[in-house]
Amino acid sequence: MKPNENFWTHVPSYNCSWYWNNLNKIKLGMQQWYSNDRYTLTANGKYYVNQSYLALLGHGTLVESHELIWSKIVLPKHMFILWLAYHKKLFTKDRTVGMRMQCETADCMLCEQEEIEDAKHVFVDCDWAKAVWSELMQWVEMQLPQMETRVTLSYIKQNEGGSAGCDAWSTGVLQPEDQELEKISRTKCEHQP
Repeated sequence: MKPNENFWTHVPSYNCSWYWNNLNKIKLGMQQWYSNDRYTLTANGKYYVNQSYLALLGHGTLVESHELIWSKIVLPKHMFILWLAYHKKLFTKDRTVGMRMQCETADCMLCEQEEIEDAKHVFVDCDWAKAVWSELMQWVEMQLPQMETRVTLSYIKQNEGGSAGCDAWSTGVLQPEDQELEKISRTKCEHQP
């Protein structure tokens, strides 16, 4: 954007970054909040930050498996990763390429396959993930099919006894602080070239 250019009338160039494009899309939506220089989100026409924030958030729907993700037992970093995986927003290499960011290779670094690293590959198709999943299932003494995140969470909720199953799952699986699991992970990483 040029120094004297008006933000509200600025049109981004085709080759600008993904982030700048998305900021400009938000800006277009924000322009609808004003009519004849009057703020339309409140009855009195006064601008309130909280009204703008709520308008940007939109009306979300409750995630089907929210109690599995946002359990008091689950560590915050695990909640965040699960939430991103559930919404297919993990920062995998396929998304990096889609955001026009430089990337040496889009191949998975965890396994020797020349497969594009996307969320499905990382959690389901990757040989390393399959080995970790198998060890994890033996460790927690459960048998769950290895599927995409949404399907896995729905399966747990339906087949492991509702919220009681959610607590058991959260306690046993989402907090793998156990030395055995750490050893498995370290062993696999040591074998990587």
